[in-house]
Amino acid sequence: MVQCETSTSSIFPQELDPISSAIPVSMANKRQHMEHALILYLGKYDYSKCKNKCAHGGAVVMVNDGKLCKCLCAANYGGIDCNVLVPNLASSGCL
Repeated sequence: MVQCETSTSSIFPQELDPISSAIPVSMANKRQHMEHALILYLGKYDYSKCKNKCAHGGAVVMVNDGKLCKCLCAANYGGIDCNVLVPNLASSGCL
């Protein structure tokens, strides 16, 4: 019998390095600028500032230069908060 691995923690390391680590240490000034830009970006597009919640596994995303919160809905769902069931076009033969 074949057993499936349900967790990737034993296969892949879970800790990611920041993107600034791709810049060589010899370019410390550029690395600092990259880290500062990342902090500014994360502050501007921090979805925890959004008050609305998305249903059915939808994800809150910030758009319009960080001024508007929207839901990125899971497959077969739509609407402002992902509460609208959308017919599966693939199963209806429309695709």
